[in-house]
Amino acid sequence: MKEKIKYLIGVVIISAVGFGQTGCKPEDGPMGQEGPQGEQGEQGPQGEQGEQGPQGPPGEQGEQGEQGVPGTANVMYTDWVSFDVSGWNQVTEFGRVTQLYEIQEENISNDIINRGVVLVYIRFGGSTAPRLLPVTGYVTTTTKEQHIWHRLSAGKIILVFHNLNDTTNPGTFGSGNQYRYIIIPGGTLISYKADGINLQKLSYDEVLETLNVTLK
Repeated sequence: MKEKIKYLIGVVIISAVGFGQTGCKPEDGPMGQEGPQGEQGEQGPQGEQGEQGPQGPPGEQGEQGEQGVPGTANVMYTDWVSFDVSGWNQVTEFGRVTQLYEIQEENISNDIINRGVVLVYIRFGGSTAPRLLPVTGYVTTTTKEQHIWHRLSAGKIILVFHNLNDTTNPGTFGSGNQYRYIIIPGGTLISYKADGINLQKLSYDEVLETLNVTLK
């Protein structure tokens, strides 16, 4: 009898354990708190580079700008200026009476003197045609050949006027006559030499056109 009771008790215990394992489900109870994030794993090796995609169609080419006159952006020039008769200064050079006319111009630098070009033109009252210095001819007289040329020093242009046949005073002239000048920096001059252009041999109008100079 006792052996039978022990057997029955064992069966009940085993059944209770089995019921507890099969009757309780995770969703029946509250969800626990999320655990801390684990450490990041090591980065894997870089994969092979993929094949290059096809080249896209070429973009449209922009319109080409107009070609400018080489160097004209650096060229400096004046309008026509009337002579001031009081601006002449009589001196004696090489035993000859000479008249000097100084034109103050701050753009005449040592670089312009050493590497550039300064073109000086005179327009006499009796003739509207500009003449590039040096000029030889009859200016204040009809019997003595005369000569006008220019020299440069820092900050000024000096016109030099004298007789060729003797050492006497050549005289002066005033507002009935005009001058203008064009200053060309050295870098610009090189480009014109490369193009085979001799500015000294061009006519006045050809120089204006080549250098894009206005105010005729």
